[in-house]
Amino acid sequence: MALIAGESGYAVRSVAILDPDDELGGHSTVTLMHFGTASTFLAAEPGNLRQVVVGSGVTSRHPQRISIDKENPMSFNTRNGTRGARQPSAGFLLRQVNRTAMNRIRRTGGKFMGMDALILTTIGAKSGAERKTPVGWFPGPDGSWLIVASAAGAPKNPAWYYNLAAHPDRIHIEVAGQEVPVTPEQLQGAERQQAWQQIIGAVPRFAQYQKKTDRELPIIRLTRRTG
Repeated sequence: MALIAGESGYAVRSVAILDPDDELGGHSTVTLMHFGTASTFLAAEPGNLRQVVVGSGVTSRHPQRISIDKENPMSFNTRNGTRGARQPSAGFLLRQVNRTAMNRIRRTGGKFMGMDALILTTIGAKSGAERKTPVGWFPGPDGSWLIVASAAGAPKNPAWYYNLAAHPDRIHIEVAGQEVPVTPEQLQGAERQQAWQQIIGAVPRFAQYQKKTDRELPIIRLTRRTG
């Protein structure tokens, strides 16, 4: 096993080989090196580099050896699309829009644009600063909350999606006047499909968002964090 030396702001907890038939796909240990995003790393073997996708994690600035489990699909691996709705750039105007939306959510007890809404607090993947975002939500199993990284059908994932991946243990939400620490998990496969049908049945405009882009809109389950 070749150790890759390199700077990384993230100590990932789990990763998944993109190729499901990869020989590393059982339980193998690799060394990871950060390459510019919170979600993409390279796994090293002697003479061989393999791309992997981060499941979750933060905190250390040293390369780490990680056990890969092919039976455990990883989260936060949705790639940006090539087409979609216009995506507003971050700046003063967007901050004002978000501030207005959050004030309305608080005044109405959790309603915005005809649907249930919460205020999602994340930590910036690059900046490390606290970020607050108004997000619509849908009821999940066992009192969890389902949110969609739709960006109204834009080709790129919203910034908060990457923040969840970078700092999953520092996420909390403001819902119904309460601050709740939560753990995020991206739904995959049949579980995602079931949630998607629930979501577009409740708020059909999400189906229109999906038609605008070739990016599969990520669905994230937020579960109350205990301890």
